[in-house]
Amino acid sequence: MVVVALSITGVINRTRALLAGRKGIRFFQHVMNVRLQLRKGSVYSTTTTLLFRIAPCVYLGAALIAFLFIPVANLEPICSFHGDIVFVAYLLALSRVALILAAMDTGSSFETELMGDVKAGFPSPAEDIREKLDLIKLLVKHKASTFFFRVDGVSMVDSGMDEGDILIVDRAIDPYNNCKAVCYIDGEYTVKRVEMSDKGVRLMPANENKTTYKPIEITSENNFLIWGVVTWVIKKM
Repeated sequence: MVVVALSITGVINRTRALLAGRKGIRFFQHVMNVRLQLRKGSVYSTTTTLLFRIAPCVYLGAALIAFLFIPVANLEPICSFHGDIVFVAYLLALSRVALILAAMDTGSSFETELMGDVKAGFPSPAEDIREKLDLIKLLVKHKASTFFFRVDGVSMVDSGMDEGDILIVDRAIDPYNNCKAVCYIDGEYTVKRVEMSDKGVRLMPANENKTTYKPIEITSENNFLIWGVVTWVIKKM
């Protein structure tokens, strides 16, 4: 039964890809994604306190304790007493408060010193003016809706997106014609220039090799979503 349940998502993704004429993702890609998430290590900003680290534990602990008071099928709950519903409500409220406090405790570790302007023409005397530069404040307009992607492939090299570059993607920005965006189509993520017209939507590559990289016509049969608009590209020189 477990194998059948895990296979349903794979069957759906492969069927959609087949109908769209695409190769699609691997059959058990959703299971592999969970495995990759579990293998990831913890990353903490240097500006956060212990509160940020213990909040997830408080949230998980509250949820597990609340589960003890929930009856399953015809079975009695493991724990029960008069007024337990009020206790569970307070417990879940505590977990939400912990997450809110943790969110308020977050800070940016991408902080350095801005040395001043640098001339791209003739050299100029060095400036003594320095100010604090927070890269997150500079590059991220909407923290809660901004995500980072690494470019895999060369279909957008003519738009300045080379393989290995980091894309800053903002989901709070409404897509517009000719915007560069990360799109979700039939179980796959891709970054393309979004061409909008009365005829519909096309995903346009930016590579001189027109044979390998062709426009993708979006139809009603595609499971399609413009996931977020690319606002910045971070490159390694």
